[in-house]
Amino acid sequence: MIHDFLGSNQEAIDEKPNLTGIFFELSKSQGVLNHKILFSKVDASGIRGVANLWFKSYLPNWKQCFEVNDVGSAQQLSDCHTADLKEILHGVPQRSALGPILFLLHINDLPINVHGAKNVLFASATNIEMKAENIDILNHNVNR
Repeated sequence: MIHDFLGSNQEAIDEKPNLTGIFFELSKSQGVLNHKILFSKVDASGIRGVANLWFKSYLPNWKQCFEVNDVGSAQQLSDCHTADLKEILHGVPQRSALGPILFLLHINDLPINVHGAKNVLFASATNIEMKAENIDILNHNVNR
């Protein structure tokens, strides 16, 4: 995949059209994924039955909190401060087994929704390459 992307760039340099690359690092976006959109993409990907219910039961009622220890003390239990549990209404759990799978399901349709471009998805990095003979057309396509 990366080899194809680099080869395409080299061809564009040789042909001398106008070339633009847009590079996204999406790793932080796992924390903001909309659950309704994610579940619709689970459905659209063909996951049915028990597997579908399993995915959908994973995120609702997901809660998290944080804990802060007073490092200046003897770290007694009374020096530990824990925030209340808060329900998480978006995102997927970081460093979980299903988190990356759900993230990939969420972005997997990106290439079919970006027209007139070469797309390369690799883990949480996304590269979009656009080229055109005319700089005004290229600018229009990038903005679209």
